[in-house]
Amino acid sequence: MENNVDKEDGRWDPSSGSYESGSGDSGLERASGTEMDEQRKQNLAYQYLCHLEEAKVWMEACLKEDLPETTELEEYMRNGVHLAKLGNFFAPKVVPHRRIFDKELKHFTSKGLHFRHTDNINYFLRALEDVGLPKVFYPETTDIYDKKNMPKLIYCVHALSLFLFKLGVAPQIEDLYGKAEFTEEQISAMRKELEKYGLQLPAFSKIGGILESELPVDEAALHAAVIAINEAIDHQSSAGTLETLKNPNAHLVDIDDTNVDDYQNFLYNAKETKSKQALAKSPGSDKEIDIYDKYLTQAEIQGNISQVNDTIRKKKRDEALQRSLQEINSLLDGDDAEALCAALSDKSAQLRNVDRQNATWYLQMLKEKRKVKQVTSDDPNAQLIKEEVQETVNSANEAADANKQMLVTVEAINKSLDKDNHEETHQLLQKSEAMLPTVLNRSAFLYHSELKKEKAKKQNDLDHNEMVQTVTELTAAAAINAAIDKQNPDELMKHMQNPKAHLQTVDESLGGRYLDHFVSVKQEKGQVYTDIS
Repeated sequence: MENNVDKEDGRWDPSSGSYESGSGDSGLERASGTEMDEQRKQNLAYQYLCHLEEAKVWMEACLKEDLPETTELEEYMRNGVHLAKLGNFFAPKVVPHRRIFDKELKHFTSKGLHFRHTDNINYFLRALEDVGLPKVFYPETTDIYDKKNMPKLIYCVHALSLFLFKLGVAPQIEDLYGKAEFTEEQISAMRKELEKYGLQLPAFSKIGGILESELPVDEAALHAAVIAINEAIDHQSSAGTLETLKNPNAHLVDIDDTNVDDYQNFLYNAKETKSKQALAKSPGSDKEIDIYDKYLTQAEIQGNISQVNDTIRKKKRDEALQRSLQEINSLLDGDDAEALCAALSDKSAQLRNVDRQNATWYLQMLKEKRKVKQVTSDDPNAQLIKEEVQETVNSANEAADANKQMLVTVEAINKSLDKDNHEETHQLLQKSEAMLPTVLNRSAFLYHSELKKEKAKKQNDLDHNEMVQTVTELTAAAAINAAIDKQNPDELMKHMQNPKAHLQTVDESLGGRYLDHFVSVKQEKGQVYTDIS
């Protein structure tokens, strides 16, 4: 069965860990170099992750329930539970709900796979037979249960989605390539999985063509249906045209009843244009004109329907987007972070990466963004557009994440201050996640001991602001100590005059005397001099 399925541009070779071109031209691989080869591998893994995401979203729409994360979907599908539920969705007589094993996934969650999970997979395969999906798309039971070829299952789900969509049984699967987002780690993990099993990716893009070639078409019935549509178009009756468009023999898809008037107008104009062009080519010679020189073909009818749908959907999306942006800007006049986050999360807003945990960050930063725009544009009524909102959402996410990491690091510093390991404290203070002022590479004991004193004085953990203030002063003190150790009066004077050192009445002419005094004091103390004030 597998040999009958076209593959994508190539395959992974598990023995060499490299990508083999489908054309067999290995010279291209050698010429493109390691970087291009690595990029191809990553791209192929990303493409497959997109196909997984598409299958997941489509199944969720059919079943009205959530599935696991895309990166966990393959492992999860091995139990066949949701495949059987999908079979029940389009072939309930073949897959009764009561026959599905482990419907609540209690066994799978607690103990893992059971051999009876294969019953679920077999029910799914029987449902495919019942509905009439061509067998070229079927996976084997072991492809799923033993995870021998999960891409074949996802390929099957994609083919099934298109097949059921044409039958009017299920929604259309969404193309998420370039829209779905995955981390480099997730893409690399999928790439390793593909390499590990040496799996070939089927050609998802050719599913439509394979379905057309596998399914028999009654040419006479198709011709009659198309003629009826053309005649209905001439009568200029939207209701009559809609009825003919929905004739199964016409093999038309994505017919939306609410767009019927637009279909009629668009198809009428297209037919008129085609007829006039035919007459212009053969004036006064109707006998030489074929009926399809004046009538729209099935492909032309479908193309016009798709164009109408795309135009109307885009218009509706744009209108919904504008309403969402108006609501978002309106909410920026108040302080309801939760309501703002709900508006940002609405699909109509067409925004990505909205995290409800960051609601207060969105409110604060979007307010600031709009205020800056109003000031710079000298327009007190200026509102944020989608791109500005998305940019700010992304920035807010980064700021919120940085803040979380900072709080974790501050907590770690406080714990380190309770111990006597000044090197550990010093390393934590230097971490970028701590978001602290410059911490010198020297004077670890100085930073640790003085921060520990501040914590003891407070009798509680130091917060970030307190650490910033103390570290600022300590860095100034450490710089002065460094100048003393170097016995450099000019450098000493420079650091003593630093406002962050908080030293008063420093006399620039006394640099040498300051240095002699500090050196003497340090020798007496035998340790880093910290109380320089």
